[in-house]
Amino acid sequence: TGQLVLAPLPAASPGAAPGWAVVADLVNRAAGPWNQRLLPAEQLLADLTWQDRVATVRALQAQVGGGTLQSSGRWTGAAASGQASQGSWQIDTRITGVNPAQLHTQLAAFPVDGTARVNGDGQAIGFDLDLQARGQRASAPARADESAAEARARELRALRLQSARATGQCAYGLLTLEAL
Repeated sequence: TGQLVLAPLPAASPGAAPGWAVVADLVNRAAGPWNQRLLPAEQLLADLTWQDRVATVRALQAQVGGGTLQSSGRWTGAAASGQASQGSWQIDTRITGVNPAQLHTQLAAFPVDGTARVNGDGQAIGFDLDLQARGQRASAPARADESAAEARARELRALRLQSARATGQCAYGLLTLEAL
């Protein structure tokens, strides 16, 4: 449920095409883990524009897995001359307190903080990822069909991310890691 507003923007310069602004406030009242065939996003707030072949993510905030993703970025389209380029794009994201156990039930419930930057130009996609788990365990999603002992055993088997750092690029089917 929620609200989505699409509004025209005036042309940025004489002779230029007008643009569009999109503002969204969407709520998912049935959020849950992917492996239970649910979408773990609880809420999405977005402020986007499209003008002069440029899409801008002025602000995007998602409540996911009990935490927050805050993103901004832009995509610049290829020139209208029919070039083969697909344009270039970049998205920067700040991750705060996302509980992996709310994303997938086989992950440990240690909230994750960090940053991610992903960019692309044509066939190349670059990335820079830096994640750290908090030392304090969060509550894992309860399961109605298991005892306390079964829940504890499941928590002990869960995959726990402590930290992840990766920088690299994927282009034409080849993954290159500059740092891992």
